[in-house]
Amino acid sequence: MTEENELTPSIQAALRDVSPASEETRNTHIAAALSELVTPQRRSIPYLAIAAALLVVLGVGSTIATRPGGAQEPQVTAHAISLVTVPKNMAPDATIPGFPRSCYVADTRTVALYTMDTNPMQVDVTDWQVAFKNNNSCATAAAINIPSTQPTLLTPADCAAPPDTDLILLATFDMTGVRYRVLASSTDLILFSCDSNSEVGRTPHPNYDTVID
Repeated sequence: MTEENELTPSIQAALRDVSPASEETRNTHIAAALSELVTPQRRSIPYLAIAAALLVVLGVGSTIATRPGGAQEPQVTAHAISLVTVPKNMAPDATIPGFPRSCYVADTRTVALYTMDTNPMQVDVTDWQVAFKNNNSCATAAAINIPSTQPTLLTPADCAAPPDTDLILLATFDMTGVRYRVLASSTDLILFSCDSNSEVGRTPHPNYDTVID
């Protein structure tokens, strides 16, 4: 093959990035290329150049290289969530059947115990965060920060609207004059503010052995 018939790297790169042409455009260019082959004064045109033009028009260039597909959406894992009622005034070191530990830490409140599939989970509240703990290890597996609010002397009003019927109410607690609800869907944990009547935090259910530093 002569140098005249060699495709330059720039032409090869262009062929790889060409998208398929419409049928009308393809037919028009094919006819033009074929007419070049039968025109005497144009016989000096290299055949490879004509072939390259046909490749561009036919969109074959788009199949020379495999193009990466679009980014895949992350798969959402659904879990079976079941609330276990926490006894009122539960002692810091107390446990209930099915939950091997109390996971008590100073300056926290345990507001809910629940199971994620068959795994025992615990919901603890501090003055700045709702922590979802693996009750077997007491490791924090997920957390939602509590928005900063101005304290009020008034008793917080209860939520005006009930949680969505597809959500499980895990706990209700008051913090800095605002009443919050901790809700769970099959895929997410949600912090709902009764003061603004809106969702203020959300996190996916964690893998059971996930640990947040």
